[in-house]
Amino acid sequence: MWLNSPSPEMLGPLLGISMRDACTRAMAVALDMRFTAEAFEKGTKPDGRTDWVTQADLECQGVFVKLFTEQWGKPFGFGLIGEEEGLNIRCNIRGYRAYFVVDPIDGTSAYKRKQSSGFGPMCALVVDDQVVAVCVGDASTGELYYYRPGSDKTHRLVSLGLRKQAVELAIDETRALRTQYVLLRSLPSKHSRLVQEMVESDLFKDADMASGSIGLSMARLWKGEVGGCILRERVATPWDKTPVLGMCTRLGFEFWRINSHDRQVTVWPCFPPQERIEHSDVLELLVVHRSRRDELCAWTQGKDINFTSSLF
Repeated sequence: MWLNSPSPEMLGPLLGISMRDACTRAMAVALDMRFTAEAFEKGTKPDGRTDWVTQADLECQGVFVKLFTEQWGKPFGFGLIGEEEGLNIRCNIRGYRAYFVVDPIDGTSAYKRKQSSGFGPMCALVVDDQVVAVCVGDASTGELYYYRPGSDKTHRLVSLGLRKQAVELAIDETRALRTQYVLLRSLPSKHSRLVQEMVESDLFKDADMASGSIGLSMARLWKGEVGGCILRERVATPWDKTPVLGMCTRLGFEFWRINSHDRQVTVWPCFPPQERIEHSDVLELLVVHRSRRDELCAWTQGKDINFTSSLF
């Protein structure tokens, strides 16, 4: 059936099991190597900081490569894109562009510092530019944030001894932004004046800071711990962007570009990148649930801010 009419949704449960298993195994490897893994410089980030890779990153990526190529590579022809060592295996499914994206340890800097939290693996499955499955792991808690093809449910899988409890993720649409925190991953002083206005005004209750894994930072949004997140994006990569984009879109979150120079807040279309993309300028993106659109619009009124909610 697959060979005659390839559709990942037909294999949704098996794909989900495979992705959860790969993330769980990668988390175990990362924890085993946390105090012994050697770190190496692999380049410089756009902000001038050193970009690190550890031996654990390579070992964890090896877990994904082994499982995904054995289960979904040669048997079916899925592609595979990974952060380390230029991993890029082409999709060989006729008429489809289906591939896995892997970040073996998201939050390598936190991992290198031997933090107790803020790191874990992420993977996603993309079919024809649609993120049809995501699994994000928190190595410190053993939790997984996950959805699979063919299911309309999105879960937080919580470890309870040798088993996992599935808690369905759902956003409380009745909570106003002004009663919730906004999450930043950079100090307010690193952001534009318009972002600082958002943080300092009554749009949100207050601001909180996060570091380490981008996926686990955004998980606070998915769980409802914060009402919004403001990101500074200079580079978009498949392994960082795709799992986050998939989970956010799945749960009904929207991305809004904040243009401080022109005082604009504009809905921003996001697509899973197939390769590293470096923007000519830093993008500031506000991520809030679609149910907060009217509240965001009302806040911009009277503040000389152009609010545009249409893509056309």
